[in-house]
Amino acid sequence: MTDVITDTTKRGGNLVIPTFAVEQAQEIMYHLANLVYADRIPNLPIFLDRPMAVNITDVLRLFGEYMDEDTYRLFNSG
Repeated sequence: MTDVITDTTKRGGNLVIPTFAVEQAQEIMYHLANLVYADRIPNLPIFLDRPMAVNITDVLRLFGEYMDEDTYRLFNSG
């Protein structure tokens, strides 16, 4: 995944990752954030076009005390 993202962005392309489930969208966002923070992929705009996944993310932000430290950090870092 790292190689595909890096190669695509170097060529000026856009990467589209289809997701059909809220959990899948959340997992992909989590892994992309980790790759950005580890400087393994460039910091790029990411668009999540799954209204339910966006809404769930907003709900999860309300319950930060139930997250582990890494997840809490990721949520609060934007």
